[in-house]
Amino acid sequence: MLLDHNQRLNINALLGLLDCPNMRDTRLVWDLMDRMELSNDEKARIEYTTDKDGIPGWNMTRIPPAQPMEVSDPEIRQIQRALDLFLKHFKKIPVRSRSWLEPLLRQLPVEWVDALFAEIEQMEKVETNGHVR
Repeated sequence: MLLDHNQRLNINALLGLLDCPNMRDTRLVWDLMDRMELSNDEKARIEYTTDKDGIPGWNMTRIPPAQPMEVSDPEIRQIQRALDLFLKHFKKIPVRSRSWLEPLLRQLPVEWVDALFAEIEQMEKVETNGHVR
C-alpha cells in the first residue's frame, strides 16, 4: 500500500478501537500499529503534537510524500474491520476525512468498498424511513 502520514495516523487510531476475538488477531493488530507509527523524525517533519487530552495534531502544510508499506492480506482485513467500524458509526462518509480516506479506499478491494457503501446507504434509508437525503 502507498500510505502518507495522515493515513497512517488515522488508521492507527481506528485500529486502536478494534476488539479482537483472539490473541492472534490482537498481536497482528499490535504489530500493524507499531509499523504504522510515525518515527520521531517523521513527527518532527510534520510538527506533530498532542494536546492535553492526547488528541494529535500536525502541520497540514508540511505533508511528506506517501511511502510504500508492505501490508499482508490479514492486515488489510484488520484495516477493513477498522474502517467498517468507523464508517458505520457515522452512518455516512465524514467529508472532513476525504484527504486520507479516499486514496486509502482506492487501494482496497473494490468489491469490499462497494459492499460497505451499499450497507451504509441502506442504513441511511432505514434512518430516514426510506427517503434518501
